Amino acid sequence: MLKRQHHQGQTTTKETGDTADDTPVASSPAPVSEETAPAEVPQGTKETDTKARTEKTGIVSEDAAESPADDLAQTPKTKPTGETAAPADTAADTAQNVADTIAETTHVALSVAAEQSDVDTNTSATFDLGLVVAGINGQTDSQSLTVTIPTGLTLDEATLKSYAIDNTIPVYDGATGQLTYAFDKTFNGISTVKKYVFSTDASMPNGTVISVGATYVNGETVINAGEPATVTVHSSAKYGTTNQFVAVLQTNADGSVTNEAGAVTFDTSKAAPVAGDYVVYQFGVSAPKKVVGQAYFKPGSQIVIRYTLPAQMTYVGTLGNIGQLQVETQSDGGTYLYFTLAAPTLAEQDAATDNLIDNQFYVVTKLADDVAANTRLVTADMAQGTTINGDAWQSAHANSTVYTAADLASQVVPTEGTTYWLYNFSPKINDVNIGSSSATNIDPQVLPGDTITSTMILGTGIYDYTDAYVATMQKYSPEYQALTDYEFTYDADQNDLLDLQAFYVAKPTQYAQGGAVTGALQELPTFDVYVQYEGASDFETTPILTDVSDGMYSLDTLTDTTQYVDKLKFVWTKLVGGMLYGNLSFYSIPKPNVSGTSINDWSATIGGVASQSQLVNHFIRTTFTPDGATVVASLNDDFQADVGVDVVAESSHGTGEPINQATYNAYMAYMSRKTLEIVQPSENTQRVFNESLKFTNTVDGRTALGDNSLKVVVENNTASLMSISGVDSYVVLPKGITYTGSDTQVTVADADYLGTGATLLHIDWVKKDLAPKQQNSLLLPVTLASGLTQFDVQLYSYTTDADALAPGDVSETTASDVVKMTDTTDADNNTATTDVFFTTYSSATTKTDSLIGVQATAENKAGTVTTDDTLTVPVARGDQVTFGLQLRPTTDTALQDVVIIGTLPSVDDTAVLNTEDDRGTTAIVQLTGPVVLPASWENLAQVLYTTSTTPADSNAAWLSAESIGGDTGISFNDLTAFKIVFTSPISYLDGGAQQITIPAWVTMTSQAGQTAYISFSMTANGLAATEGTKAGLVVVDGVHQLVTPVPATLTIHYVDENGNTIGDVLTKTGYVGNGYQVTPGTIDGYTYVGIATESAPVDGVLTTPSTTVTLQYQAIRNPNGGGNGGVPTAPSQPTEQPQTVTDPETPVVPTVNTVSTGGSDDVSVTSQATTDTDRTNTTAHGNTQTAETGQIDLETPTAVTNGGARQSAQTPQNGAKTLPQTDEQNGASVKALGLVGLMTLLLGMLPWKKQE
Repeated sequence: MLKRQHHQGQTTTKETGDTADDTPVASSPAPVSEETAPAEVPQGTKETDTKARTEKTGIVSEDAAESPADDLAQTPKTKPTGETAAPADTAADTAQNVADTIAETTHVALSVAAEQSDVDTNTSATFDLGLVVAGINGQTDSQSLTVTIPTGLTLDEATLKSYAIDNTIPVYDGATGQLTYAFDKTFNGISTVKKYVFSTDASMPNGTVISVGATYVNGETVINAGEPATVTVHSSAKYGTTNQFVAVLQTNADGSVTNEAGAVTFDTSKAAPVAGDYVVYQFGVSAPKKVVGQAYFKPGSQIVIRYTLPAQMTYVGTLGNIGQLQVETQSDGGTYLYFTLAAPTLAEQDAATDNLIDNQFYVVTKLADDVAANTRLVTADMAQGTTINGDAWQSAHANSTVYTAADLASQVVPTEGTTYWLYNFSPKINDVNIGSSSATNIDPQVLPGDTITSTMILGTGIYDYTDAYVATMQKYSPEYQALTDYEFTYDADQNDLLDLQAFYVAKPTQYAQGGAVTGALQELPTFDVYVQYEGASDFETTPILTDVSDGMYSLDTLTDTTQYVDKLKFVWTKLVGGMLYGNLSFYSIPKPNVSGTSINDWSATIGGVASQSQLVNHFIRTTFTPDGATVVASLNDDFQADVGVDVVAESSHGTGEPINQATYNAYMAYMSRKTLEIVQPSENTQRVFNESLKFTNTVDGRTALGDNSLKVVVENNTASLMSISGVDSYVVLPKGITYTGSDTQVTVADADYLGTGATLLHIDWVKKDLAPKQQNSLLLPVTLASGLTQFDVQLYSYTTDADALAPGDVSETTASDVVKMTDTTDADNNTATTDVFFTTYSSATTKTDSLIGVQATAENKAGTVTTDDTLTVPVARGDQVTFGLQLRPTTDTALQDVVIIGTLPSVDDTAVLNTEDDRGTTAIVQLTGPVVLPASWENLAQVLYTTSTTPADSNAAWLSAESIGGDTGISFNDLTAFKIVFTSPISYLDGGAQQITIPAWVTMTSQAGQTAYISFSMTANGLAATEGTKAGLVVVDGVHQLVTPVPATLTIHYVDENGNTIGDVLTKTGYVGNGYQVTPGTIDGYTYVGIATESAPVDGVLTTPSTTVTLQYQAIRNPNGGGNGGVPTAPSQPTEQPQTVTDPETPVVPTVNTVSTGGSDDVSVTSQATTDTDRTNTTAHGNTQTAETGQIDLETPTAVTNGGARQSAQTPQNGAKTLPQTDEQNGASVKALGLVGLMTLLLGMLPWKKQE
């Protein structure tokens, strides 16, 4: 059965008929490529040579796109910017010529590839469809894509939406298996990988082939992806049998087991059978439906189960109908039971949930009357049959073992001692050096990093009975039991030198009545475990484990790892008389930087019925310690004398005689505290630091999006012999991964690390010192954004031990991603640290599909923008224009490994990728400033420029924006191409609908009817490069702003509140239409209050030949009175006449202590009107020859902001000037902000400050 996997759920349909002999399921064949990436060239053309096709199309494969520097498939044709093409007659003629001479060709690369060639049932088959549609001339015809998938699927609306490409939802034809996408003519500039994932199950016969193909139709052109991509599905029998002892049947007085209705009753009070019992077993065929590689049974075929009984059992019957039965007695007295049943139909197997055969069967046997206690009885079953593939199968045997009057559990019992009380053995060091007797204290030496295993035996001592035996004692009371309470406390080290890390409890066995009863327990006892941390006065009230009976337990996952464990307490919640724990082991390592003697300690308090003679059969409670076994309570007044008595020293409590001294000494030695000596190695012994990162939620090696957890581990490696101190860690979460936790050890050190949008987390470990083999670990809850495709998480760790090494520094064969390197990143913001340990975790996410879409735009100064139907906008010579690159809204929301290349219009230029496609440029358009990126891309992506006519050449020199101008002699006008590059392991660029802006101007040599086009190639997220529809300009008749320049003068007056002149009159000259801006200066003794009545505004346009701005000031009064109140006398007339800006060397700006803002003076005049017909020889934008008026400063350069708007650059000609001095006798000095000279009129080439 084949199922389509999609985000909203799964849709399941039956693909073939309901017979066992159906042929393998396969979809209708469709042309599919075997490549894993979109093909470099269109298929289905007349050309067959791959190289020729590649040269023809120029579409870049995924492999090629991985090298950002070489992303141009071929060298686009460019020519020097000064070259001029022959003009056309009119814009309409030119447009028609372009339409007639340039083939509107769309280049399509199509491929389908399977991610796996073979899969097992109950896994997924994934196919990748790669599609690149690139054509600079746009589309004239509708387009369609047909993807052939398996037939017979039921695809709901949600599934079809998940199949959408660029918001186009396909239509599915179940009969043909065809998904059809109908794209409109705007579908261009697209590069995408679409994943089709199909899940398989056990209904699919071995060898089933799933195929996916694709065909693209562009107008009358049909492009096939080649042979279909195929995945072969494999299955086989994954069957077994079940076999389990169920119960003993309840027996009637006459020995029968059925009631009047013929029913039987299970005797649940018996955990194991005894001689003569009727025993029930459950058995069946185990065929998990969802196990990987599973195959269905052949419907209706025979399944035979053979059940084997030991000689001590005879077959009685079955419960329920289990098919045909054949009984055979074997020579050894055993019995074979053969059960034959029919395999279920396909429909029944489809309906099954967990097991392909849901039935379980019961067989009843009778134990022989003479079976001895503790007899081991083994039954076995196996099965055989035929799979849907026609293959014969046979299962392994499944055994069920019981012991008469006992359960299944068994444990090797230690042999030391004759009475099992409590034994404390000397520790093992790295699994060696333990003594064979707990009576000996070996006192071994331990190095940092050694693993210490301390083992104890816990017995019941004087409570050496079973409940059944206690019931036969004299003076027995019903409320008494062999054991009523049992509590054990363990202290790994009284001196707190050890770090207790884990413990192990072996399955208990039975030792009771002086050894008369041994073997497996009828039921297992259970206990809770409590922890007490170092420095605490008592145990935690909440147990770390509840109702466990045995097993291995790591304290790292059960306790607060920021604290050391001091003691563990075991409190039994279910007690079984005579229970014996033959192996209770505790695992420790020395703490960091410690030495000295370690002494373990323990105590056990046990309550129950105890007796050293037949006369004493009453409850007492005893506390066992290494110092003895003292009675702490008794429930009978006659035996209060027992309280406080060491029961080890006396044979019968308070009234008994002392036992043999040698025996007493032996018992005390068994229970004694054990020691070890921790010694430090020489200081030149190595320290080895290791660290790791891992996400807990991954699928097929990809990290799951959404909520997840990042595990951070730092450790003193097993190769270490010394402790490591001062561990401090920093985690860099890339943009798109958000920390959502609140651990007290974690703080956000930088929410925008290095300006990349990444987050720097500081982990201030509580345990900063690590002994060998000791580690710190932390689980960081994080959320991965939906648009994230791939990422790197980085981990930096510091230690105060300069001699600490990375694992690879110790041995080149040691597998480790950790390196010790010079701390150039300074993540800890501490210049004193010179080295850092570094590792990184790189992963792709579970995102399934990827798409980028690009299109060029052009906008004229009137704001008219190109569309899908109109590829040009009208412009005039000298116009400022804006080219743009638009990303489609369906572009991936997060972009990584981005390379965008744009070549500026030049005569006879071509597309970036497909160099056979002429763009049709005949006019010259030049860049006027830096490319403007989306705001969120700033400081992330890098823009590079070149003057090369072959920008794809590996020798082409690329420059940054900062490198343009200055000593290079290169201006933006000289550039021929640009490239936007982004590669970062910890960040990404925002995708979706983004806009990139390219400021330019139409040169004055352009002729009416000429055109200029631009287009862009792009690759990102591992997709093949694509190039969208071009956009362009068409030059109309006439030129930019045809006006006759009218000279104009700007006059600035400084007056007080009475209209008296208090400063020199300033004049500036320019032309009507110039924009200007005046910033009031400061004058000693005055404060500026505003412009005077009838004054022109301080910010405006020269609309008449003469404009006057009057700045009004108010005198500052002397708070102490006297004199003239602080009002200065009016300044005398200036001794120098105001100058025009005809001579760059003549100072024309007010002087004293001038203040500059933004690098320009306080009065600036910008140009609105320009001359036209006399303009010639435009050599570079911003440096032009002008009309015959000769009054315009042609030398003043212009500065361009990132946004493309020009500002006046401060130079010796327009920088701070000197005001004419006032009469020095008036004592009033003028502090006026400098006035910028009338700005250079750049003849329509700049975006002037204007009011239209």
